[in-house]
Amino acid sequence: MAETSTACRLALLVLAAAVLCAGCVGPTYGEGAGKLPAAAITPRQAWTAYGVLEHPELAIDDKANTAAVSGDSYAQATLTIDLGKPCFFNMVVVDHGFRKDGFCRQMALLTSMDGRQFQRLQAVYGTRRLTIVALVTPRMARYIRLEALEPGTEPWAVAEVYVQ
Repeated sequence: MAETSTACRLALLVLAAAVLCAGCVGPTYGEGAGKLPAAAITPRQAWTAYGVLEHPELAIDDKANTAAVSGDSYAQATLTIDLGKPCFFNMVVVDHGFRKDGFCRQMALLTSMDGRQFQRLQAVYGTRRLTIVALVTPRMARYIRLEALEPGTEPWAVAEVYVQ
């Protein structure tokens, strides 16, 4: 049983490394002479985070051993990340850090261009260590909001958020 758990963790870490190393500059959209470069993901230093979680800035500090954490009762808790400018992305990875059960049972991904009106793109089931939201179609947004729809057994921990 322990070997399976270790193998699963290793596989998830390899997946996370692949996501992080894939690069952030997107493809070129359009045909012919009028091609426009896709908006690259802004550097993490340009991001800001806010929301209901304690210390939301810890979710974007590049340290997996720190985390933004919800209170015990956290249904509808949110974490919003301002990317600094509109960016194209098709995947958001939520790293729950070293808190074994620090994930919500169900989480929604919402986006906005203005930070006031958000549109829900997808709801996913939370998983240990990493919760991954993969979009079929790339999306452009300046604000990304993560919302806990259904609480888990422990407070929700968001150690890092990766946008690809």
